Amino acid sequence: MQIKTYEGELITTSVTKTYTDFNPASTSQAVDIITLGAGDTVVDLSIDVDNAFGGIVNSECILSMDSQLISEKPISRHNNTSSGTDGFRDLASDPYLVIPTAWSLGGDLNTAKQGPMMASNASLSAALNMGGYTSAGAPSVTSEEYNGTTWSAGGDLSTARYKSNGCGTQTAGLAVGGKNAGATSLATCEEYNGASWSAGGSLSLDRFGAGSCGLQTAGLAVGGEPTAVSYTDTTEEYDGAAWSSGGATLVEWKRGPCFGIQTGAALVGGYLTSGVGEKGFDTQLYNGTSWSYATKSLSWMVDSGSCGTQSVGLSQTYNSTQFFDSVNWSMASRPIVSRSWYNACGSQAEALTAGGQDLDGVKLVSSEEHVLSGFSSSQQTIQATVESIGLENWTTVSHINEPRTKIPGCGTQSAGLVFGGIENSGRVATTEEYDGTGWTVTSNLSSAKSQQAGAGTQNAGLCFGGYLSGDLNSTEEYNGAAWSAGGNLNTAVRTHGGCGTQNAALSTCGQSTTSGYHAGSEEYNGASWSVGGSTTVARQNPICSGTQTLSFCAGGSDNTPAFYYLTEEYDGTVWYLSNDRSVSVTGAGSAGTQGAAIGFGGYDENDLLVSTSEKYNGATWSISKNMNIAKNNMASMGDQSATLEAGGTISSGRSGIAQEFSIYTPNNLSNLNAGSLTFNIKYINYSG
Repeated sequence: MQIKTYEGELITTSVTKTYTDFNPASTSQAVDIITLGAGDTVVDLSIDVDNAFGGIVNSECILSMDSQLISEKPISRHNNTSSGTDGFRDLASDPYLVIPTAWSLGGDLNTAKQGPMMASNASLSAALNMGGYTSAGAPSVTSEEYNGTTWSAGGDLSTARYKSNGCGTQTAGLAVGGKNAGATSLATCEEYNGASWSAGGSLSLDRFGAGSCGLQTAGLAVGGEPTAVSYTDTTEEYDGAAWSSGGATLVEWKRGPCFGIQTGAALVGGYLTSGVGEKGFDTQLYNGTSWSYATKSLSWMVDSGSCGTQSVGLSQTYNSTQFFDSVNWSMASRPIVSRSWYNACGSQAEALTAGGQDLDGVKLVSSEEHVLSGFSSSQQTIQATVESIGLENWTTVSHINEPRTKIPGCGTQSAGLVFGGIENSGRVATTEEYDGTGWTVTSNLSSAKSQQAGAGTQNAGLCFGGYLSGDLNSTEEYNGAAWSAGGNLNTAVRTHGGCGTQNAALSTCGQSTTSGYHAGSEEYNGASWSVGGSTTVARQNPICSGTQTLSFCAGGSDNTPAFYYLTEEYDGTVWYLSNDRSVSVTGAGSAGTQGAAIGFGGYDENDLLVSTSEKYNGATWSISKNMNIAKNNMASMGDQSATLEAGGTISSGRSGIAQEFSIYTPNNLSNLNAGSLTFNIKYINYSG
């Protein structure tokens, strides 16, 4: 049950649980914190962490109510004697305060539509949805009005349109551009008075997929796709009668969320024509005159909805919701339905999305309401689960500067190197170094390429094979500042595995256009390649880690199609079978040695991304902590206890996201028994 206003008595209570309640012998165990009366609604919940937890690293406390996730947050961090911090995190006073937030299904539209408009600055209880592309295969003139419960017919547009955008309110709406029945981009706009539509001022530039926000008398249209070109940086401002030029966006942009008002707007994600920043992640802010960059979003956003103000905004994509405070983005609850080509209206506290299409292209009638109101259910049992006890964890870290996939890497978690790959505009030669905190662009490869392999360290890296206009046999060596040519492979190859050092590297498996899938290996001595032993199975995109004379190769796929669990080890001469992986994936990442390795991510035979991580001890594989974000074809580097991965492909496309995996070994796990967590709960009591 979602409530929209607080009524009744606000009660504050605290419950303390020691770590013995959670059973430190177990890696994960749920404990009941409190059971409230039926109808009571939790409106705030925070956690105080005992100082005794100071030596434990990156534990997570997962809070749920009747199986509904409330929050999943880290509860502690390292002691830092140099800075004087005691290593504990108080969720009541830092940004990890729990904010109750949830999506629930609202009333269905009367007509399923893809690409409908919303009056972006309307409210949840007085919304306007117009136009769109129907299941019948034609753009629509119909409008629908929402009263917070049901949708009813409104006035018809003068021109059927879809993939346009809207702003204003239910009784003073504005339809901006879009496409007509002939799939031609429109410059015309229409105004709504709560009953009927009439012609408004026309844009100076026709376009669809533009961003729009503000009011009917103070509207904003940003970017989009005109007839003549694919992208534009044009901003136009509306005064209720005519459009005039505003400040140009920092890069040509289309099909991303836009929210706010004419003099204080934000746009995020979308598609960009330039390599500036991250495609699908960049945020720009408008002050009524000019645009400036802000913090990047936490996930890729395109063809999705947004609402609110520049300082209290909400943006949603296929499977995530994020809040914006004019500086930073934070994650909120996931939507119920994964959809695209839709819009939103309302505020961060009360938002509405409607229509669009699902991931299979089916047009939708459903709407969803987002209310910052608290959590309520029939049983009201809050549970806490402390996971991992700080021993293993994936953490999302600074994004690489250029999002790309099919990218190799080498080095360590605190001194990593990535190079080449494919970004939205094609293959690139870009090289970036990681220092444990952020990424720095350095010297380019001699040519753009992707699907190559890597080996070595940040100051002595190696790039070999890959694909540009054809399969490559070239090798390049990196000295920490620049790339230079090395000896050529005997066979041009791509999607192969690589490991070792700059002067003792190994290339194995892969594929080529001329000879198909490979089982062969080659060894590099710092100057030239020679033929090594062949694996049992020819395959592409395996994981490969270790040294030239002590390595392993696992997983991968061929065109049977077969996805392999198979693991093989190499002694410098012969490959021999070891025990299978738990998952059969291709395009995964790996790090470590033949006797202590980790494999993670990839995609399976159903073309589904996986987040599974497994550790290898030289004989068997065991399941480890899942990645925070499933992906494939990413760069990977480091070792089993300190791994770094970056780039690759996520569910919404090419990514710049980077994640670190760490294994921690506290000196004395029994010290956990002395620690405690205090749960501070505020709820509304409706007993009287």
